[in-house]
Order: sequence, then structure tokens, then C-alpha cells
Amino acid sequence: MLRDYDQRFFDAVKKDIEQARIRRPHVYPENNPLLDAGMELDRRLSLYKTTGNRDYLVDVAKYAHWEWLLTE
Repeated sequence: MLRDYDQRFFDAVKKDIEQARIRRPHVYPENNPLLDAGMELDRRLSLYKTTGNRDYLVDVAKYAHWEWLLTE
């Protein structure tokens, strides 16, 4: 049965965003003005569709979040 909300997914996204700042600061938007979050989002979604690896969905959410912040 589908639920409206899955805290595990949002926890995974939050953890990935926090880890990106520490482990991969070069990909964090404020450190990379050339980051095209929308393009990365599309690329990660394509990888998910190709592989079925749900970790790519976490990446999609992370890049969607960054796109949201970059377009404010």
C-alpha cells in the first residue's frame, strides 16, 4: 500500500545533502557557480530509469532542492 509520505526517503535526502557539503564541497551550489542542477537532475533520473537503483531518486531530490534554491 502506498503512503502519502515516507520519512525514510526525506531522511535519506537530508543526509545526502548534508554529506555533499562535507564530502563533495565542489558539487555544492555555493561552491560551483557553473552547476546546472536541472541538467544533473535529468541525468540522475535517466540513470535511475536505466538501472532501477533507487539511490538515484535521492540524487534527483537533492538536485531538485538545489534547483529550487538557485532559482529563488
